[in-house]
Amino acid sequence: STIAVGGSTTCTATHTFTQAELDANGSPTAGSGILFNNVTASSNETPDAFDDLSIPITQNPTMMVEKSSATTSLDAPGTVTYSYLVTNTCNVMVTALCLSDDNVFDYTTRYPSTIAVGGSTTCTATHTFTQAELDANGSPTAGSGVLFNNVTASSNETPDAFDDLSIPI
Repeated sequence: STIAVGGSTTCTATHTFTQAELDANGSPTAGSGILFNNVTASSNETPDAFDDLSIPITQNPTMMVEKSSATTSLDAPGTVTYSYLVTNTCNVMVTALCLSDDNVFDYTTRYPSTIAVGGSTTCTATHTFTQAELDANGSPTAGSGVLFNNVTASSNETPDAFDDLSIPI
């Protein structure tokens, strides 16, 4: 098109902002947290004109962990199986999920898989409830009569998420 002396024209274009761009938190050349774009206007008669635009990117890194067990009470030594439902409640992919449970022999277990936005994964672990724990009537920090423990879920993208579980003895 042509533009008269002193005139102007408005052009439009679209860009589809992708999950990959959100996960990457913007353009590495522009710094984190920014969707950065350059435009060049050129014509036969004038030198090129340039402009740029920076649009802030907002990541909301959160996840939840819910600990459960089919064991509802303990009255003898045995194996307690724990299930951990970890849900990605943020708008970016969760990577390098790590669960730490203070009642499981293998204290830290790393899960190399990712959790997509809105997705979840279920992990399991076991604890051998001992005669010594039964004789002590539970955890001294949680009070008598319960097998108590905590789980912490962590990832590269989110603050830690916590849950706990008490099973009556």
